[in-house]
Amino acid sequence: MQGMTNAEISTLLNQVAAAYAMKDEQKFHFQVLAYQKAADSIDRSTSELRDLYREGKLHTLPGIGASIQSHLDELFQTGKVKHFAEVLAGIPGAVF
Repeated sequence: MQGMTNAEISTLLNQVAAAYAMKDEQKFHFQVLAYQKAADSIDRSTSELRDLYREGKLHTLPGIGASIQSHLDELFQTGKVKHFAEVLAGIPGAVF
């Protein structure tokens, strides 16, 4: 989604991490950590994520591995991420 700011993307990734934690923190321990680390990295980035995406440099941010990068690619291309919707399904929006 071209208009999303780093803060909005960071918030989305933190929500995905929280959803994983609520579903089964032990089972999804590594996913929780990965999404939190990526969100923190995006928060601290001095570059806009959408610019890094356009330049093909998402992978240069710490904490952005292949899986999260593919989700961010989908986000920038379509404005949503099917995987995120699945993870967040069943968790009321008011929780966030």
